[in-house]
Amino acid sequence: MPAIILPVLIILGLRFGFATPTEVAVLSVVYSLVLRLVFYLDLGWSRFYDNIVEADLATGMIMLVILGSAAVG
Repeated sequence: MPAIILPVLIILGLRFGFATPTEVAVLSVVYSLVLRLVFYLDLGWSRFYDNIVEADLATGMIMLVILGSAAVG
């Protein structure tokens, strides 16, 4: 049930102007992280580190694509 509240919080935050889209994105990530750590209890430090490394690799690949398209453009 707490995870279902997240889309509602995002829409309400944007609709009523409580936060900008960037701020809502940060708040939703923090909310999800707190849910995983407190409510679901399935995120350990090693798994958290693996997820961060995977996100960094994906971001690096996207940045390389952008770099290549900027060089060609």
